[in-house]
Amino acid sequence: MELLKSGAADESTVLRKAKFYDDKSIDRRAGLTVDAIDPDRRTVQLSDGIRHCYHRLVIATGSRARTLTVPGAGLPGVRVSITGAGYIGLEIAAAAARNCVATVLEFRDRVMSRVTPEPVYRFFEQLHGQHGVRFVFGAAVTAVEGSDRAEEVVTADGAVHTADVVRAGIGVVPNRELAGDAGLECQDGILVDEDGWTSVPDIYATGDVTRFTSTIDGASQRLECIQKALTQADRVAAHIPASPPPTRTLPGSGPCSTASGSRPQVSATLTMRCSCAATPPGAGFPRSISATDASLPSTPSGA
Repeated sequence: MELLKSGAADESTVLRKAKFYDDKSIDRRAGLTVDAIDPDRRTVQLSDGIRHCYHRLVIATGSRARTLTVPGAGLPGVRVSITGAGYIGLEIAAAAARNCVATVLEFRDRVMSRVTPEPVYRFFEQLHGQHGVRFVFGAAVTAVEGSDRAEEVVTADGAVHTADVVRAGIGVVPNRELAGDAGLECQDGILVDEDGWTSVPDIYATGDVTRFTSTIDGASQRLECIQKALTQADRVAAHIPASPPPTRTLPGSGPCSTASGSRPQVSATLTMRCSCAATPPGAGFPRSISATDASLPSTPSGA
């Protein structure tokens, strides 16, 4: 949420500064893109036309924001309508509610439906509500209407919601095109094993672009969050020189900031068995919120 505040510096979005790479003698090629990968010749071709050989290749192309494609979605627009009640949608809502009237339209029946059991989502739904965020569930956006700027958001049930600004937090699309063109097996992401190996020898993938099989229940899933990206990258980095792998952790999402600086940390396995410890409403933030025997939905293809 800090990056959504007015006056946030551009450099605050950079995870590592140039000095980090220089100190570690990492050769960066800024301003270039990889146009093609040739697994047979073990080369990558850059946009400047130069080919580079590799012994091991790691693909970390990430993902891009899924766009709202309904009519009028591009109209500009202090009433803010946010489509989607996942982590990103809640981040936007928390920032907008500081100075605007913020309404979150979510087509499912609750917030953070992909990754949280009931005690967790109930807490954060109530928390955002206390800070002025209005939720409308079961609301599938079908159009954004207005003349030269956004004025109304229309949902599938025919309801009309007044809005001056419309923001979408409806997930991401993995940037798998480069890998697919090179012959790597993809299915809504690059398919990898627990060490980041792809279907092509000597090519790894890591981060938001990957789809992996859960070591707990065997379900195929994508998980777009910083914590998962970091732990997955650690395993890839250890596997390349055949070093002992890091201690395996549950795939998780977080940390992410929401209203009033609360940071949910969720182990996003499909079934969680743990104790529940929640602070009663009005008594402050709980140190932990979890669920006993709470089933979490798997990540559907395309979600």
